[in-house]
Amino acid sequence: MSRPRYGNNPELVALVRSCMRDRLTYAAAVLRIRDEGGFEITKKKYQRMKSKIKKLDQNRLEHLATVEYPRFTIDTIEVGKKVEDALLDIVEKTKNDWVKISALDSIMKNRKELAQFYDSSPVMAELSKKLQHENEYDLKKESNDLEEHREADKK
Repeated sequence: MSRPRYGNNPELVALVRSCMRDRLTYAAAVLRIRDEGGFEITKKKYQRMKSKIKKLDQNRLEHLATVEYPRFTIDTIEVGKKVEDALLDIVEKTKNDWVKISALDSIMKNRKELAQFYDSSPVMAELSKKLQHENEYDLKKESNDLEEHREADKK
């Protein structure tokens, strides 16, 4: 008789995660999984599932940090700019002073909120590094330009 394969059963994964969160020993975790979920697993199976989940979590965190957060930051900045453009159109077109003041106040609030995305963004940190490398390259290039001029003077 073959053993049941639980593999990626979401209920089992949720139970393993709850055992990990509660920092249970292997024996206590297996007992909880048997009692609450009705899954017959061994300590070794629990240990393998726990390490698999940790690896998946680590990959997910890396994906969040390198892909999703920068994309979210860029999208937020772009939407903020569009909102600011719309508010500036309102300021230019309206003749009501109160509406102008309200729109200008909203622009200032919008800019304060966007500033945090510029300051804390890993995207901006990467761009800063890239620009710094380009500046270093430009400085080296400028020194090569001087050498080229000297060679032209020699001729």
